Amino acid sequence: MLSVEFPVSDARMIRQDTFFRLLAWAVAFAEGFSTLAVEVIAIRLAIPVVGSSMTLTGVLLAVILFALSAGYWHGGQLSSRWSHPRMRTALTVNLFLAGAIYAAVSFPFEAALLERFLDAGLSLAPAIGAAATLLFAVPVYLVAQSVPLLAELTNDEGKAGKASGRVLFYSTLGSVAGGIVTPVFLFPKFGVRASGYAICGLLFAAAALWTASHRRRWMIVAAGAAALAVVSRAGLGSPVPANQRFRFDSPHQTIRIVEERRASGRMERAMYLNGGRASAIFADTGETSVGYVLEADRLLAAAPCALVLAVGAAGFTFPRDVSALPEVERVDAVDVDPDVLDIAERHFLPQPLPAKVRFVPVSARYALRRAHAQGALRFHAARRVHRKSHSRRVAQPGVPDRRARRLRAHRGQRHPGPRRRNRFRPKCSGNFSPGLRTSLDQGRRPGRCRSNQLPDYGLADSRVGRMDRRRRYIPG
Repeated sequence: MLSVEFPVSDARMIRQDTFFRLLAWAVAFAEGFSTLAVEVIAIRLAIPVVGSSMTLTGVLLAVILFALSAGYWHGGQLSSRWSHPRMRTALTVNLFLAGAIYAAVSFPFEAALLERFLDAGLSLAPAIGAAATLLFAVPVYLVAQSVPLLAELTNDEGKAGKASGRVLFYSTLGSVAGGIVTPVFLFPKFGVRASGYAICGLLFAAAALWTASHRRRWMIVAAGAAALAVVSRAGLGSPVPANQRFRFDSPHQTIRIVEERRASGRMERAMYLNGGRASAIFADTGETSVGYVLEADRLLAAAPCALVLAVGAAGFTFPRDVSALPEVERVDAVDVDPDVLDIAERHFLPQPLPAKVRFVPVSARYALRRAHAQGALRFHAARRVHRKSHSRRVAQPGVPDRRARRLRAHRGQRHPGPRRRNRFRPKCSGNFSPGLRTSLDQGRRPGRCRSNQLPDYGLADSRVGRMDRRRRYIPG
């Protein structure tokens, strides 16, 4: 067997060359991971301001891709003129600057800048494009230069295509990992803000590993840690109000719990989801203080049923209240965000939910379609609540009320009767009382009126009850 022995100096050079390649590919992986993670974080931070839409995703991705293309082009031009030591220094500086800009400028001020542009009169797409360009174009451009510079540094065989192909492979592999790990693992485990800090720390670590001096490595790590600590402590872009008790950025929404004093003098604890007031209770007694939830509780107490479905759990005030009714056997609270249960029990109510309440952390449409497909539950449309200045009454959708009768009389039309469908109202109305959108009953006989259905939830045979002569609701 023929064996070849290398001198000690040659073996050391081979080990150093192998370590250099692995280090370059690790930096390429970190570059791809951070780029996709930044895209996901930027979209999530903009959702509370502009909502989730294809416009947000398309415009923001277009800005990121444009910055990437500019960085690739300019990095390729620089790699053809610079020496290897200068390229390594440029890589270290670019990665560190990108992480610092993300931590101190891009992530903290994205929501505030979007609000400023929208308040100035810009439409949705220009506002998103302007904010994304100002906040993310420069750091993405700096990070993108890593790919051509790494390809030039690892091209020791004189084959530029082979070197660039390897660097792009590890960069794309990092992008795949960043697009999956960030929303699936980092967001639920640490939250959006901490996930952003983790991405910045990854860039700081890549910059530290790439420098040749051990002393500079520790200096870069210390500077990056200090920058993250200062930004986290200062709360840039999101000042903490004095009355805020809790805040968390989940993968789906921003949850805030604040205490506010009402005009009557009582202290009220409110839960805000993406800036909107979702639930509220009195801080001293824990009683529900939101009007529509109290009205829904009263309606369900007047016409109780064994099984209740609450679409949109929020602060779980409605499921908690109706579970106290003796006729109710189970309350299914459906919410797409699995973090709301723990937050409500620990920071909002704060008390464990009754045993009758079952939390289902799935999409509302999926829950309705799955329950309908199983055939075990029959859905009944909730009654519509009409509020007037002098009285409150309950009217069934599809049955003409006095206002519709006066409108027909004014137009010279004959009243079609209470059992005919109201032509002046939509066939499927979605203006149901929040918190009491749907009630589930088992084995009920369908009522007489079949003109109304739930909104487009895939329920083709939904039924409602009927009304007696005094306009009191009678379940089917």
